Amino acid sequence: MKPYTFYLAGLLTLGALGSCSDDDVLSGETDPRSSYFMPDEQDTSAEAELRRQFFAKEGSYLLFNDTLRYEPLGVDRYGETQYLLEKLDLDYVIGGVRSSKKYHFVFLNTDREKQDAVKFLQAYVLPHLSTRLRPYSWFVLKTLTEEFLNDLTELKTFAGERATAIAVGDISIATDEDKLSLSREIMTTVMGNILSGVDKPMTPFYEPGNGLYGNYFDYETDEDNMETLLQHGFLVRGLSIWSNAEANGIYPKQVQDVTSYVKLCLSSTPEEVHRQYADYPLVLKKFEIINTLIYQLGYIPE
Repeated sequence: MKPYTFYLAGLLTLGALGSCSDDDVLSGETDPRSSYFMPDEQDTSAEAELRRQFFAKEGSYLLFNDTLRYEPLGVDRYGETQYLLEKLDLDYVIGGVRSSKKYHFVFLNTDREKQDAVKFLQAYVLPHLSTRLRPYSWFVLKTLTEEFLNDLTELKTFAGERATAIAVGDISIATDEDKLSLSREIMTTVMGNILSGVDKPMTPFYEPGNGLYGNYFDYETDEDNMETLLQHGFLVRGLSIWSNAEANGIYPKQVQDVTSYVKLCLSSTPEEVHRQYADYPLVLKKFEIINTLIYQLGYIPE
């Protein structure tokens, strides 16, 4: 019998800030459905034990698939058992409009793959994220694919309302350089998403882009396009509504703008940034704002 399927809001990125004392940071309420993110008490598998140990040590839930609940509801008049199937919906936003994007998952299959993924998180990511920066849950996958208007894009990370999804691939054979690159991408997504949801502290950052975000502008060459962006304090091009890829002549939206600066903070020293962008005062101003905020939120440098 086909189960009844419900989708539970996909991380609490703002909730990751719930322990902050800053009045400008929202506090998350306890979710009565949090037990859905833990293994069943009767589950004694290696995966279940790994997930319990991870939560006890790191303070975030750990998921390896998108099924949160699969429970019998009862028997219908035909004698068939009806089930409740509750799945994680990455793209759900409370009070928001659902997008036309879909996400496809390839799960980690073996206990060894799952253990190696956890070791990667604990060695390369979690030491740099205070408890305030850690998501409600980590949804750890082999691959994550976004489908938009029939175009498929491989993603490494995605931050939703209740889970930050990460695609670790064959992490057991990845080089240290590959692991470092992936860890920075994960931290960029986590912190970029959190900062995008905080209003007052981010107001000075957004001010130079007010009236520009997501809008179009004229350009003649690739160099002219980038110069226009930098003069207005942007590091990256905006996304095309048709391909969801970066394109010339478009200012980035706020989330993309924030994420690009978090990435810059994680990959460059302040001295390097000031040398590279000496001719662009708005870039330097926005860099200083983000660099200050990520440390205030609890980023622990390498």
